[in-house]
Amino acid sequence: MTQGLSTDKTFHRWIKVLLVVGLAAIATLTAIPNWMGGQWPWMRPPQVAQMQELRTLRKEGLTLPGWTTLYHTPVPINDHDWTLCEYQVQAFSGPTPAPDHVMVLFRPQPDHSDQPALEWMDLAGAQSWKTDSRRSLPFSIKANQDTVSVKAQFLRSWSEQQTFAVLQWYAWPGGGSASPSHWFWADQGTQWRTHRRLPWVAVSLLVPIEPLGEVSPYEPFAIAVGQQIQAQLLQGPLAANS
Repeated sequence: MTQGLSTDKTFHRWIKVLLVVGLAAIATLTAIPNWMGGQWPWMRPPQVAQMQELRTLRKEGLTLPGWTTLYHTPVPINDHDWTLCEYQVQAFSGPTPAPDHVMVLFRPQPDHSDQPALEWMDLAGAQSWKTDSRRSLPFSIKANQDTVSVKAQFLRSWSEQQTFAVLQWYAWPGGGSASPSHWFWADQGTQWRTHRRLPWVAVSLLVPIEPLGEVSPYEPFAIAVGQQIQAQLLQGPLAANS
């Protein structure tokens, strides 16, 4: 009986040895192409496939259907590169009240490792804005037969010169949110599935309103323009890139 137990232990030891050898062989075969090419997985951090398109957005701005781009210009804010675009209505038939022009500040992800953080505080501080009436304002669009949901924030901001209804969010493929943490978890999922980073664009839509006016009447208009911006980003800088 003792001999039988000894035989079973020896058999199980050999099974473990063969399993370890098999796993080592698989790992070696997987690593050979990287070794031959001088590349290793830990030497190649996840990259953003759309980085060139994001850099083009920073230089050229974004075209919106129904609007004429009056200008786009780089705007440095707290050592970050933003792009300011002003649009004048051309054939936009959205909800009213609707001003005849709007401004949009874009901050495309500047590099592969950059994460969204403090963009809204930077904007408010740089413009010496006072803000109130802050609330969550969700909207959604259809993109490639999928529903893309965005949870933006809507607020009133004003200075001595101007009052705005402001819609802000981080846009990314498949969604958007005003909270950086929502992007973080979406990015983690993207890295796990594809070993790529999730690109993002900080968007701040500025809708001019009467001095210290109420922002609630402008919610439908802000949503309509926000939907246009998200749709154009998904078709352009944030489009799927193989």
